[in-house]
Parts: sequence; structure tokens; C-alpha cells
Amino acid sequence: MLGSTSGAMGSGVPSALSASLRYPDRQVLAFCGDGGFLMTGNELAMAVARRLK
Repeated sequence: MLGSTSGAMGSGVPSALSASLRYPDRQVLAFCGDGGFLMTGNELAMAVARRLK
């Protein structure tokens, strides 16, 4: 939670993916801006590879 409170960009998608891995039976939503979203290509590739929701 430190990244979110200190204003770091790019922590929304990785946090949502880790929550999805931890709780696969729950729906997870991530709210992030365009800059933070564009910083997460590797995490999105991992989500596709692991077939996350």
C-alpha cells in the first residue's frame, strides 16, 4: 500500500493481478490512469499467460 499512498504510478494493475491470484473466486477491479496503465505491459502479459480473469 506504500506505492498508492506516496503517489507512485503503475501500481494499480500489478496490485489487482496479485489480488486475482490470491483470491481467484472474487471479482477484482483496478482503477488507474492512462500513464499508470501504460507502465504495466509485463504484468498484462503474465495475466494472459496465466489466464486470469
